[in-house]
Amino acid sequence: MRVHGGDVVMGRNTTHALRGIIGTRYARFSDFVHRPATAMVYLIYRVARSGKRYIGHNPAGGLMIIALLFTLVITSLSGLVAYGADEQALPWAGLLTGSSGTVIDFFGEVREAAVYATITLGRGK
Repeated sequence: MRVHGGDVVMGRNTTHALRGIIGTRYARFSDFVHRPATAMVYLIYRVARSGKRYIGHNPAGGLMIIALLFTLVITSLSGLVAYGADEQALPWAGLLTGSSGTVIDFFGEVREAAVYATITLGRGK
């Protein structure tokens, strides 16, 4: 069940990535992906209840979307790596045969850091 759920998440991420490249004007990454400094300036002005208004995604929202997509990709990949190592299945099995578990631990740590960073961004602290 979890493997199929991971497949669904990876499919959705692929769809979102394609929409970010060839989608409508406000769905394209070029419309809402800004530098982190731009997002910080936007948030400072937003707290002061002034600043530029955006149609579509604002700079902070664009940063959050990228963080969420990255977190979902890392989570899905770490699940595929763990599944490939445990079940000796999928393309990852050959790469991980005889590994000491450090690769799986590495993916787990990266996933955990990405989740915590996304939660921190989402809470605004």
